[in-house]
Amino acid sequence: MTSSSGQKSELDDIRLVIFFSVDQMSPHLLNQYEPLYTGGFRWLIDHSRQFTNTHYEHGYTATGPGHFVLASGQHPGPNGILGNYWYDRELKHTVSCVEDTVSKVVGYEGDARSYRQINANTLGDWLKNRHPDSKVYSVAGKDRSAAMMGGKHADLALYYNWRGSFVTSSYYIDTLPEWLIKYNKKLNAVSYRDSLWTRSLPFEVYDRYAHEDFFEGESDRYHSEPYSPVFPIGFDADASDKDVVNGFFGFPWMDRATIELAKVIVQEEGLGQDRNPDILFVGLSATDAIVHDYGPNSHEAMDAMLKVDHYLKNLISTLEDAVGLENILFVLTSDHGGLALPEYRQKMGLPGGRISRPERKTAIQEVFIFLEKHYGSSNFVVNDGLGFYYDLGRMMEMDIKETDVDTIIRESVEKVTGIARVLTKDEIFSSHSGDTVLARLKNSFHPVKSPDLWILQEKYWVTKYPQGTGHGTPYNYDTHVPLLFSKAGQKKTTVSRKIMMVDIAPTIAAMLGINIPKGIDGVPITEMQK
Repeated sequence: MTSSSGQKSELDDIRLVIFFSVDQMSPHLLNQYEPLYTGGFRWLIDHSRQFTNTHYEHGYTATGPGHFVLASGQHPGPNGILGNYWYDRELKHTVSCVEDTVSKVVGYEGDARSYRQINANTLGDWLKNRHPDSKVYSVAGKDRSAAMMGGKHADLALYYNWRGSFVTSSYYIDTLPEWLIKYNKKLNAVSYRDSLWTRSLPFEVYDRYAHEDFFEGESDRYHSEPYSPVFPIGFDADASDKDVVNGFFGFPWMDRATIELAKVIVQEEGLGQDRNPDILFVGLSATDAIVHDYGPNSHEAMDAMLKVDHYLKNLISTLEDAVGLENILFVLTSDHGGLALPEYRQKMGLPGGRISRPERKTAIQEVFIFLEKHYGSSNFVVNDGLGFYYDLGRMMEMDIKETDVDTIIRESVEKVTGIARVLTKDEIFSSHSGDTVLARLKNSFHPVKSPDLWILQEKYWVTKYPQGTGHGTPYNYDTHVPLLFSKAGQKKTTVSRKIMMVDIAPTIAAMLGINIPKGIDGVPITEMQK
């Protein structure tokens, strides 16, 4: 059953929605370098209604859950989206959030991915229910970004296969369109072997807006001795073809390739050409790899944003000619935020640190050693990432109490520097809205699929070790992301009240005049209905 979305807004002449998700783009990453933007970011900001206090309200802030929220208007946990990957109790191994064991990859090598295992409908599905002739496409570097944004009934979801090509699965089509074959041939990712990533602007501009290059804690893509994560950045001289097409993902060239493919989709599939509104989701995934390696305050992150600014300018120019900007609604946001390098925070006199991988590994090993000694076996507990999964049937047979095992794990793991608490599933599900951290974790948990114990790290601590930075916590720096709705003729305005990210999909639906399903978690943003 659905309820009417009500009146369409003043922005009711929308023939095409272009939805940008820039992976791990914290508000800092967009705003810090705003004075330097002259291209796509500049246009989007200058023609935007910008919401400055937008947060995800789930606790495990990662790419898969984030993109699910963007497209569905629902929290991920109750829908079984626990993360990018999680341990499947029945299969007894780790699975992807866009796992598809039925379909096959089409035309190339790679993994078949889709929305097959997910029940929730998305914005694209709502649109097609109202306008069957509308087109829904998604393209991203990451498979989970493309599949989650596209939803159940996408015409096509394209993602990079880490082998030099953009691919899809037979969930969507059985034969690749000729334009995609031509595009992949032109891309020729292996030809980037001798390419160097260099700065777009003079060195002194970077020192003014970012921390110094060669900052402690940055990763080194050269893997060279001596350690020197500085520009120019490229591939090692002895890199294999496999190394090149795999490593291609971590350079701005990946986002350029994604944007170029978005242009091809618009032109070849005729998006925005009739009264049936279309949607194109564009996931820029390289920023995530770059920020993970160098941090959001680095020369590299700054330059990546400047390059994306330029790439988006070209796309917007193409859209102006092909569709007309007055007919397009642009949305710009991210799937999650992120934290600065711990070393940078420490230098600034702020709290932060790294959870030692060896210390954590030792603590977990001690758990299993104790279980073996005390119960004669440890095969009733599985540790996967930040979770511990119990085989409750096996524990019942062995007359083992859950609370006893909880205590054993807690006493060992909570001694690790940087670990705040080890939480039981019951503690998380019994939480109330007054505890923001637990309430967000609750929105990431499923009553059956989720682990029985969850490791919560201290605020401002990362599990990346010994270099780089990360995300994935329920803390504000990971939940806070930019949100812009942009359109030709829109005057730049800002809204500071708190907005939930589950509100985006129903907001776009209301602007398109399509029905919003009952029971979703989000509601249309009132400022976009005026």
